[in-house]
Amino acid sequence: MDMTDKFDRVDFQKSFYKNEMSKMQELLVFLEKNKNSYKTLLESTKFKAKSKQAQLEELETYKRLREMEKKMQENENFIYSLETYIDSKEKESDYSHLLNECLQLQQDINAEIIKGVFQ
Repeated sequence: MDMTDKFDRVDFQKSFYKNEMSKMQELLVFLEKNKNSYKTLLESTKFKAKSKQAQLEELETYKRLREMEKKMQENENFIYSLETYIDSKEKESDYSHLLNECLQLQQDINAEIIKGVFQ
C-alpha cells in the first residue's frame, strides 16, 4: 500500500472541518452580537425569581410549612437516635444463652417429674 491509498480522505476531512470551522465562527459572531440581550434577559429573570421568592416567604402558609418541615426533621433525628440507642441496648443485653439454659433446665425438671410419676 502506498501513502495515497492510506490518506485518500484527507481532502474530504480538510473541507469538512473547514466548513465546521466557518459554522462555529458564524455562531460565535451571532452569540457575541446577542450577548448583551441574553445578559439583560438573564438579569430580569433572576430579578423575577427573587421577587417571587420574597412573595412566597411572606405568605403565612409558607411560614407554617417551613416550621412543620423543621419539626419533622427534628423528630426524624430524635427517632433515629432512639432506634440507635435501642439497637445498641439489644446488642448489649443478649439473653438468648440464658433462655436456652432455662429451657434446658425446664426439660430436665419435666423429665425428672415424669420419671417420678411412672416409678
